[in-house]
Amino acid sequence: MLQRGMQESLAGRFQLLECPHWSFVECREAFDWTLDQFPFYGRLVENAVGAAFLNDADSVFYWSDRDKEVDFVVQRVKEILAIEVAVGG
Repeated sequence: MLQRGMQESLAGRFQLLECPHWSFVECREAFDWTLDQFPFYGRLVENAVGAAFLNDADSVFYWSDRDKEVDFVVQRVKEILAIEVAVGG
């Protein structure tokens, strides 16, 4: 279970899983997006990842402390994962 005021840092305890993302041209062809709509791609990806966790995890949380954040803190049985979703190159 997650506790308030965790003292242990999550810094350096991560595994980077790189997933290729769509280019503007691919988004324009698939979704008829304009250049103004393309910056919202990151939000779309983050929501898709969150929806996948909601379907497969015991609990899904958000964590922040001052100017730091973790997009998803996922609890599965006895395992807790900190997930940061980032889109960019």
